[in-house]
Amino acid sequence: FFNHILNQVMNNEMILACSDHKWIMNIPKNERKLYINHVTNMSNAMEEVTNSTFKNELLAFRGFLGKGTLLHCFQKRHNVDYGIPRGKYKRKKRVAVPFRASGLPSTRADFVHPDITICYTFLSYLYDGLSE
Repeated sequence: FFNHILNQVMNNEMILACSDHKWIMNIPKNERKLYINHVTNMSNAMEEVTNSTFKNELLAFRGFLGKGTLLHCFQKRHNVDYGIPRGKYKRKKRVAVPFRASGLPSTRADFVHPDITICYTFLSYLYDGLSE
């Protein structure tokens, strides 16, 4: 199911033209399938794409999609499992933290994995919007 959605996104030029992933449009269509296979199938080695001009982008995609980081982040609920502390719980760093309950951030707790922190922070600002 997940690979099917990724295939649809990588091959849909209308979605790609409207997103920040316009670099995917520069990959020839016949090579996209190879790249999709390398991003989603972790048993494949990345040697075939190491000469690609999009190597860094593909490795980032592989980390978020292939390793399941993005899928993990979508399984948690915003402002229940994670969020940006606001109001009396406000912190110096404006990054997402684990929540103990709805709207109640854990005291002095942070996510250990930096990619998870980045993903939850991005999703929090996407759901809440920017403030101040």
